[in-house]
Amino acid sequence: MSQENVPAVAENGKGNGAAAKLPTFSTLKPHLIVEAPHAADAISFYKRVFGAEEIAKSHHPKRKADQELPLILHAHLKFGSAEVMVCDEAEEAGAEYAFNSLALFVSSVFRPFLSISSPSISI
Repeated sequence: MSQENVPAVAENGKGNGAAAKLPTFSTLKPHLIVEAPHAADAISFYKRVFGAEEIAKSHHPKRKADQELPLILHAHLKFGSAEVMVCDEAEEAGAEYAFNSLALFVSSVFRPFLSISSPSISI
């Protein structure tokens, strides 16, 4: 079967005699890439203000060995039933700028608002 026929086969359910099944998504996990070395600050902020739970975190092995401020290679946060991945931007990426947007839907705005209003929290 040639490459150009793959979509038609999937659409028509031909090829192996079984009906084609399209992929489905049960969840979507945003991945926030933060300007290095501020991912740790972002994670700390999300934990304090929104009560995020840190599920897992790994650091960049080279920087950890060099005793520099370790960059976050991957962090997995949970906000209630929602999950978000966070990491520091890789130095090798060479990006001049990046845009991130995160919309959180909360049951009450009072706790996050009061947390942000606290003098001990800076944005």
